Amino acid sequence: MHRILLITALLVTVGCASVPRFLHGGNLGYVFDSIARDLCPSSDNVCTSSPIIVTDFTNIALMKPGPKGLLFSDYMKASLSKVCHCEIYEVKLRKTLKLSESGLEVLTENATQLRRKEYNTRWMVIGTYKETPYSTVIFVRLVDLATGKIKRFTEREIYY
Repeated sequence: MHRILLITALLVTVGCASVPRFLHGGNLGYVFDSIARDLCPSSDNVCTSSPIIVTDFTNIALMKPGPKGLLFSDYMKASLSKVCHCEIYEVKLRKTLKLSESGLEVLTENATQLRRKEYNTRWMVIGTYKETPYSTVIFVRLVDLATGKIKRFTEREIYY
């Protein structure tokens, strides 16, 4: 009986070690709450003037979001709502923005199109990530749409 319990415990431990911790119950919420605190310190009024736009997080090696990018985007939205009390627009910007080898490209002739009346926002959160054999590195920028300048830029590395 002890042998069965020991083998079961060993299989569970080895099996869990091969799957990234944050993909099966780790604390991704804590990571994104921490990022949100970096983006909107209490002394700032980023979320008080208007709702913000959060893009899907793009895998910089593949130049597309992938499943992790969609998951990270949802975590970021939840954390900005919870920690910073932001209102968030649910928009898809794939026809307006593109990440390529040369960087973030605006796919419209008029960059102010992002500030259209239906969005009425000044701020956009743009996330990217890079997977390595032992970690995932997440980069998040808070961009002022009026000036195109990055107001805040932060990163986190998640090891597994």
